Amino acid sequence: CMPLGKQEEFTMGKYCRTSRMSWRTHRLNVVAVALFVAVGVASGIEVEDDVNWSTFLARHDPIWTLGPPTEHKVCRKVPDYSAFAGYCGGPTSPQPPPPPGTHGTCGPSSASITCTTKDSLEDCINQYIVECEGSQSCSSFGIAKAWHNDTIAQLYATDSVADATANADWTLYIRNTSLPQRNVCVNETRGGGVPWTHWEDGPFWGSGLVGGLFRFADADGRMLRMDLGRVDIWDRREQGTPGFKEGLGDLYMKPRLPLGHLNITLPAPASNATGYFRTNLHTAEVTAELVWPAVPAQVSLRVFAPYHRSSGLVLQINRSSAVDVPVVFVPEASASTRGHASGYVPNPPATRHVVDGTTTWVQTLLAGGDYAFASRTDTARSDAEETDPTHSETHWMAIAYDAPDATSGRTAAQTVAELQNEGLEALQHTHRQQWAALYPQSFISVAQNASGADTATLSTALEGFYWNQMYKLHSAIRAGGQALDLMGPWFQPSGWLYYWFDLNVQLQYWPLYTANRLDLARTLNDYITRNMDNLYANGAAFGPNVIGIGGACPYDLSCGVSKPDFKGLPMIGDGPWVMHNLYQYAIRSANTTALTTVVYPLLKAQTEMYLNITFLVDGVYHLPPTNSPEYPHQELGNDTNYDVALFAWSLRTLIDLAHEFAPAEPRLAVWEHVAERLTPGPIDAGGYMINNATSFSVSHRHFSHAFHIYPLRLLDFADGNSLALAQRTLDRWTNLTCQQQKCPNGFTYDGAASISHLLGRTGDAISYLRHFLTSGKVHQSTMYSEGGNPCIESPLAAANSVQELLLDTWGGRQRVFPGLSHALWPDAVFHRLLAQGGFEVSARRRNGTTLFVQVRALGHQSTFVADTDMTRGTLQVQPPSVHLTAHPNGTFVLTGLGKGTVAVVSAVGTPSCDLTVAPLPGNSAEFNYWGTNSTA
Repeated sequence: CMPLGKQEEFTMGKYCRTSRMSWRTHRLNVVAVALFVAVGVASGIEVEDDVNWSTFLARHDPIWTLGPPTEHKVCRKVPDYSAFAGYCGGPTSPQPPPPPGTHGTCGPSSASITCTTKDSLEDCINQYIVECEGSQSCSSFGIAKAWHNDTIAQLYATDSVADATANADWTLYIRNTSLPQRNVCVNETRGGGVPWTHWEDGPFWGSGLVGGLFRFADADGRMLRMDLGRVDIWDRREQGTPGFKEGLGDLYMKPRLPLGHLNITLPAPASNATGYFRTNLHTAEVTAELVWPAVPAQVSLRVFAPYHRSSGLVLQINRSSAVDVPVVFVPEASASTRGHASGYVPNPPATRHVVDGTTTWVQTLLAGGDYAFASRTDTARSDAEETDPTHSETHWMAIAYDAPDATSGRTAAQTVAELQNEGLEALQHTHRQQWAALYPQSFISVAQNASGADTATLSTALEGFYWNQMYKLHSAIRAGGQALDLMGPWFQPSGWLYYWFDLNVQLQYWPLYTANRLDLARTLNDYITRNMDNLYANGAAFGPNVIGIGGACPYDLSCGVSKPDFKGLPMIGDGPWVMHNLYQYAIRSANTTALTTVVYPLLKAQTEMYLNITFLVDGVYHLPPTNSPEYPHQELGNDTNYDVALFAWSLRTLIDLAHEFAPAEPRLAVWEHVAERLTPGPIDAGGYMINNATSFSVSHRHFSHAFHIYPLRLLDFADGNSLALAQRTLDRWTNLTCQQQKCPNGFTYDGAASISHLLGRTGDAISYLRHFLTSGKVHQSTMYSEGGNPCIESPLAAANSVQELLLDTWGGRQRVFPGLSHALWPDAVFHRLLAQGGFEVSARRRNGTTLFVQVRALGHQSTFVADTDMTRGTLQVQPPSVHLTAHPNGTFVLTGLGKGTVAVVSAVGTPSCDLTVAPLPGNSAEFNYWGTNSTA
């Protein structure tokens, strides 16, 4: 471990925690590291990705336990420091401590470890670590508080787990020393759980096209139910098609439709069993082990949706020979679940067909087309079976949809045959390979150690929550597939049966942009561009070249927008908010084609809607009465801030894009003229109003009135007046809506967290997220609902709020670990998060100090501006071809970046071993927090 560019100062005692390492080995290491540094300086150094994804994600797998709590003896191999009596904490280490301010040697002389004690041995070896790594401390007695985040290890001072703390292994010392090991054993209590009957509480899985979830049919748990769904099963009734009823609306004519479920009859009630269900995040499989000692019987399950066979599902059941586990598919009525409507005609019942051992249920649609479920049970030994085949069944299943043709029955049966031919082992191998490739698109870790700070913030539980959202997103969406609605592939009866654009869809996609999962993010762009004809039809009331998106839309985006008439409050701003999402995709991906051929023309056509209705009074442009989403009791007033903010953002963005890509744009002068004279929006003593006739005066879950602040970030928060306005708005909103940080809805917590962070109130931001996790609104599986209606957006938006605490990107600047305090999250790390301008950014923070920032340029932007806390020491950049300008406040500017360039900024003297990305140790008490352990 040595500072970059400091190989000439590399000495055995100062920079490498070595003990009993031969000088020959040491000299070889010096040559190797010096060569690494020399090569790194010439070619640019990339940080080392040291994430073991399988191990890391396993600590966040949701686990549901059944049966009474039981004690298990758990033993761990740990380094035996008692063999080194003279080391810090050993029986012969220096005692009493040297006088304050003096230095003593802690350990045998061969270790060359120098310790400073200050007032006590509390800061033993602090001087050494400061010289090598920066501001790390440990305790000499028992090594109970030595923190180092290069690796994850458990060091035990005694045989009691209560006296043990997660710490690092003094990375280089352990790497260069062969320590003897000893067993430390402790009894841990595990288990305790009852069958769950709500869909939100159980394990789920999906391929981005089809999916399922487990729940029990009743409280005793004799019947295990597997709900099944497919994201593109929609009704398509149009004027003139059978089943169409004028006046019922698209929630009856074009809704998402249910498919059905499997009933799995267990040998005995699950309430009498012991065992568990577990979602393996890394392999995207759900497993279960259930034992009934009194029967006796044992059943194990494994289910997954093969990612490369996107319409398929595989369920494997192993059971005791004396019991049977019947599996039966139950089709559900193919009808809108919105509720009773006079004159509504459901689709006819599904029909069952059995051909050559494959059972197919075909559901015909009145408007044309059909969908189908097919299954086949294999009781023979497959290429992955090691048990008696009479004790095992593999259920091959597929879900197909075809409209307007009606071939789904044949398609589903063919997919079942393909699954069976490929075989379980090959399916699992390819499936696991593909899932393993999804996670490393980006990485974050915020799990603090088992300290008071972690107890206050639930950072380990929050980290697990975040990665469950990444799993959820990849299970719900796939590249080139259907855009995400409120359900994903996990259909449940609901009144909200298509796309909601007054908040839900936008929030669902937010975390994908920063998480660098652009193949999923693009599905929203594709959904919009596939339906251009309907977009123009939606905006026809405003003119021939105007597009519109209504508040709620079916699969084909046919949802008109009403033109304001000063008599009502039409909702017109949802389309411009969708454009903001499309812009985020394009600006972060450095996709010039998307900017110029998708975002620019669509935003131009959408902004014409506002230009068509704006009016001039005393030199200021205003908007007529429109609707602020969901705010109750709106008076008929002009300048609804939701629309004023979106109009202002649209104009600014169009002006910027035109100057860069279309300087001859004929509408540019109009945009600039209106932008300069547009009303700033009505305000009062409580900050931003709803409109000029309606103050914000009642509890309101939506933050639509605060769009100038977030998510559009139109204010200059460095300006005192703007900051004060934003603070008043936040305070009025949260005081009325989230008393004692208890908010009425999930996305309200998310909005409060993001706005608090944006205004520098990071403690409040983390607190809102913690309250969300423990509010009971997030269920054991991390699913979320409103009145039983699936609402996938709130947990996903919380993942976005976590990202913003690590990297906040807007206004041409990147804010790295913005506002994180030493007291809350002293340690954090992220890798390959995506920033505006097309930059992949990585950074690591330890003990309250940022160690490095790595930047990879993906596009044509050659300048990168970052605000950081890197104020200690002199900053340097590798490679030298990139120019660095560093400012005393931690801001730095990189210029000379080219496409593909990787640059690393760190303080001079930073050891090369600090340029790593790895999970933080976390609080083991919060491992596998979701599932039965959750407080939800």
